[in-house]
Amino acid sequence: MSGFGEDPQLEASTDRWMTWGVVLIVALVLAFPLYRIWEPKARAEAREMQLASLATQGAEIYNLNCC
Repeated sequence: MSGFGEDPQLEASTDRWMTWGVVLIVALVLAFPLYRIWEPKARAEAREMQLASLATQGAEIYNLNCC
């Protein structure tokens, strides 16, 4: 009867995958709070740039059609 832990190469491979899985989970756990801190500022800046662009386009359209 074959039991678990009899193949050292398989055990080492499984341990490597599990280690990388834990590293990835820790990286994601650290990245999400940083993203939550950074994202609102980036969205606010993008919103301001979009409003400025729309105002410029509106002024150009007005000047072409109404002046």
